[in-house]
Amino acid sequence: MEALRVFLNQTPSKGIQEYFDQRKIVYPTDTPWDDFLVLNLHLQKMMTTLPEARRVELNEECQRINRMASVNGQQALEAVVKDWSKFSSLEDQFHRSQWFFDYEPQTFLHAESLLCFHECRGRSRRWSRFGSEAKTSEPQIQKRKETFRDSVQSSLRGGDHTRVEVFSHHQHPERIQLNILREQLTISEQSFSDSGELVMSQRKPVFEFIILFDIKTGQFEITAGRADERRLLAEIFARDVLNVKNIQDITQCEYNLSSLMGERNFQLGDDITDVKVIELGILSPSFGIVESFRLDTDAQKWGNLYRQLNRRYGNYNPLAQQAEIKHAHLRVCFRPNRHHPKGKKFTFKISMKNCDLPVGAEHPEETLIRAHYLKLWGLEEETPSWMLG
Repeated sequence: MEALRVFLNQTPSKGIQEYFDQRKIVYPTDTPWDDFLVLNLHLQKMMTTLPEARRVELNEECQRINRMASVNGQQALEAVVKDWSKFSSLEDQFHRSQWFFDYEPQTFLHAESLLCFHECRGRSRRWSRFGSEAKTSEPQIQKRKETFRDSVQSSLRGGDHTRVEVFSHHQHPERIQLNILREQLTISEQSFSDSGELVMSQRKPVFEFIILFDIKTGQFEITAGRADERRLLAEIFARDVLNVKNIQDITQCEYNLSSLMGERNFQLGDDITDVKVIELGILSPSFGIVESFRLDTDAQKWGNLYRQLNRRYGNYNPLAQQAEIKHAHLRVCFRPNRHHPKGKKFTFKISMKNCDLPVGAEHPEETLIRAHYLKLWGLEEETPSWMLG
C-alpha cells in the first residue's frame, strides 16, 4: 500500500480530512490533525483497521492522486483548470491533486489524459503528427463531435460505445484536445470473490486516443494505438471535424540548418525568454572537413557567435565561403516558475538527420521545443510519408 502511505505522509491534514469525508471514512475525534509527526503514525495505524479490499481501492486512487502531484502532473493540471484562484489557494501539490480528484473529477481526467499525451509525444511507436490547412474553432469542433463519434464507432473495431470529449487548454486556448474513449470487446479473466473463491469475471476495457489540434497552424497530433489506427482516425477527423480533403503525415522529418547561416531572431513564446546559437559545425568547401566554432566566454559579453566569427576572421569568415552547416548547438532559456525558481536552461544539438532533444512527460519543455518550435524557427523540414486526398 505504498501509494496510500505516501499520500497520507505528504498531503496536508485539511486535504486528508476532505478525502476521508468524501468516502465516509470515520476517524476518531481525538485525531491529532495539528501534530504532523504523530498524525502520520496515527493514520497509518488507522488504515490497518480497514478491510483489505477497501485499502486496495484507496491505494489505487492514491496512485492517481500522487501521479498528478508530480511536477509534470501539476503542469498538466495548470493547463486545464479554469478556476485559477481556487487552484492557487490550495496548500500544496498533493492538496491540489486531491481536491480536483474529489471535487472536479472531469478536470482531473482531462489533466490525466494530457499527461498521458506528453508521455507518448515524440515517440513514433505511439504518436503521429499530421499537417492540414484547416481553419476552424472550438465551437465548430464541439458542433461536429457527434458526427465524429459516430464515424469512429463505425470505423474502429471495438464494442458498442464511444465517447468524445472536447476542451481547450486554459493556458493555450488555441490548442484543442479531443479524448476519444472507445469500448473494446469483452474479455474474461480470473479474479477472487469476496469470500476468497477463484471465479471468472468479464469486463469490457476502454481504450483512449488523444488528439491535440492547434487552431493557428492546422497541425494535429494523435497518441496511442497502432500507426494504421492513428491514420484512420486522422482521416475521420479531417473529414468530419476539420472539413478538409488533404492532410499530410509529417511524423518523420529532416532538419534544415540553412536558416542558421546568418544572425537571426527566434520567435519566443510559452515562457521562452531567449534562444542562442552557441556552436556551429561548418563544412568548408576548400578543405572538405567539418570544423566546429563555439561561442566563447568573452564573446558572450559583447555579442553572439556570428559577431564573434566576423570579428576574428573578417573576410575569411567561414560562413561567407559558400560553406554548409552540418550541425549546431542551441541554448534555450525559460522564465522562472514555481517548479524552476531560477528558470530552466538547456542546450541541444541538431543536425540534418537528428535532434538530441529528449521527449516525454519527464521533459515537457524539451518536448514542446521538438514538437512545435523547431518548425516555427524554420529548422524542421516536413517529409510527408503519406497523404490523404
